Amino acid sequence: MGKQERKQRALAFLVDSRLALPRAPIFRNLSYQGADFSDSSLKNYLAELRDEGYVERIDAEKFAEGEVVVSDSDPGYWVATSEGREYIERIREDQRKDIDISHL
Repeated sequence: MGKQERKQRALAFLVDSRLALPRAPIFRNLSYQGADFSDSSLKNYLAELRDEGYVERIDAEKFAEGEVVVSDSDPGYWVATSEGREYIERIREDQRKDIDISHL
């Protein structure tokens, strides 16, 4: 699995969970699901995904108060953006198109 696929896996986890999560639980759950990259790699992937507009980090203290405020500081919770959800859906649609059903 290449870097792009690992980034997509991290993004898909956030999209599918529909949760705002700190990096540590994201890493633990991805590892539990069989991901074989390090926490430091996940940190880099999340930063790259944020630069691409697919995830945002939100302020943990404000989130605890019921507010969603984009933040660059830790502690922060990571969430998928609407662009991130659309990106994962496009990938999944392309994968569905690649399935050969001619023998069915």
